Amino acid sequence: MSQKYIVFELNDELFGIDIAHVIEIVQMQEVFKVPNTPSYIEGLINLRGKVYTLLNIKNKLNLPEKKQDSEAMKILIINSESDSFGFMADSVNEIVEVNDDDEIQPPPESVSHIDKVYLQGVLNIGNQPVLLFDLEALLNACREKKPSK
Repeated sequence: MSQKYIVFELNDELFGIDIAHVIEIVQMQEVFKVPNTPSYIEGLINLRGKVYTLLNIKNKLNLPEKKQDSEAMKILIINSESDSFGFMADSVNEIVEVNDDDEIQPPPESVSHIDKVYLQGVLNIGNQPVLLFDLEALLNACREKKPSK
């Protein structure tokens, strides 16, 4: 059975999430900061009258912040089992189709800068590895930590 993934960039690395979770991809929006929230909650966005929490996954994964072209930055509006939210990406590259589960490999040991609990696996596109997020694991980790500041 084939599956499609949205491939996007965070700090010049390629990541992917199952397209079934993506409602839409939009340009960067005005972000309303919320005091006393964890660093990975960028704030709130209002998209056509619906308010979404905007997650900065770089902060959750402890990836360094790099200055990005704000024109290229996108927000992926994601629907999970329990809620919808925005997910910041430096850019969105493509949609890839995986026809065979064998194409997805376990994360290699060389991926040490990201906790493997957040990864479903690795897909190679050309010579480029694409780290596939386990969306529910990532979201559960974001939900666990309540504001503590």
